[in-house]
Amino acid sequence: MVKENFETVSFTLAENVQLEMVNIPKYQGTLKDVPDEKLAEIKQDFMLGKYPVTQEQFEAVMGFNPSVFKGARRPVENVTWEEAKAFCEKLNERIFLLHDRKFNLPTQLQWNYVAQSRGTVPFEDEEEFGEFAWFGKNAEGETHEVGQKKPSPFGLYDLYGNVHEWCDAEWENVGKPGCPTPPKGNAMRVAPGGDWESEADACVKGVYLSGVPETRKSIIGFRVAVVPGEYTVKEEEEDDETDLEKVMADVQKMSRMLTECPEAEDYENLPEEVFDPAEEELCVPYKRYMHCDDSHAVIKDNTAIVNVYNPLKVTIYRNHKNVNVYGNNVHADIMSNDGYVRICSNNANVTVAGNGVVDVMGHGNEVDVMQGTVHVYGEDATVWVADGVADVHGERSKVYVLNGTATVMDRDCQELDCEESGRLLLPDNSKVK
Repeated sequence: MVKENFETVSFTLAENVQLEMVNIPKYQGTLKDVPDEKLAEIKQDFMLGKYPVTQEQFEAVMGFNPSVFKGARRPVENVTWEEAKAFCEKLNERIFLLHDRKFNLPTQLQWNYVAQSRGTVPFEDEEEFGEFAWFGKNAEGETHEVGQKKPSPFGLYDLYGNVHEWCDAEWENVGKPGCPTPPKGNAMRVAPGGDWESEADACVKGVYLSGVPETRKSIIGFRVAVVPGEYTVKEEEEDDETDLEKVMADVQKMSRMLTECPEAEDYENLPEEVFDPAEEELCVPYKRYMHCDDSHAVIKDNTAIVNVYNPLKVTIYRNHKNVNVYGNNVHADIMSNDGYVRICSNNANVTVAGNGVVDVMGHGNEVDVMQGTVHVYGEDATVWVADGVADVHGERSKVYVLNGTATVMDRDCQELDCEESGRLLLPDNSKVK
């Protein structure tokens, strides 16, 4: 078995809590008895979590921890299929993915593909298999921290043991010779793999556990996938760009389109108390489109979705849902936020002083991070991290960390500096002194 170096991408869920994803290359062949529309699930690139979702990741997103065997870096278990799906949905609310992608549970075919392809780990020799997985002979009756064993051929850890992993949708008899026939009614969900009490050959063969979506067991966890918004049977053109390069290409495209806004008639019927272009400040507590034309948008106590176009300045107080801001040279102050804010602008000045997640997309932006989690996409950004967490994607960035944590995803930076009280990480998680 040869482990290759596959592309990985990290997403920040909370301070010192990262979600690492591995890009899985698309399948090039055909599979007997698997229809084209189903095969599309592995004929397109997708991503899979480097590890099963851990308890610290689950708690950072969901706010609770159902696990029996407690430990921040242990896999979350005793988790239902419904809770695993809710975790993915919350990730989609918090993290903006380009190319119409989304977080989800892997399909059964995707899980079988990564588990069965490119060779498998040895399982006839239990001692050798123990180098790859926690199972009945070495787990001592409990789960263990992820990443302690050798990885699979795709660079995934704990795939063959520790906990079974929920898959998306209903039980399907596809892509796995000898798979049992789904029960009538097909309301069951499956969790393939092995666990801390399984035998070695059962782990490698990916024995299916089944249960209704409400099933809760200490031997079942899950692993997150990033998948296309919809699967297509059309063959994709060859594209040598990496996912990050595609992200940056989309940022460039978006930067050229920032001034495109809805037509005027889209705003004609909005209530006066919500939209009044004659007013210097616009207070928006409801779901609305705001065409500001260089005015000051003030968003207070937001509990829905607000889209703001071409403001001179945006001030956000107490955002509890989603705010999207589009324009150029925007000055944005995010004072309190427990939802999601997206700033799409070139040459913006953004101050983040609230919790929640903020994405800043465009070129030449200056971002001051005082609190919360901020993702910065685009070239020539200047990022100051006084506290909180920032991920910086883009060439020629300048990153200065006073306190908190910044992860620089592109080594082609113009300037990096970090005080002793802060943490500045490179893509391989090495720390900048």
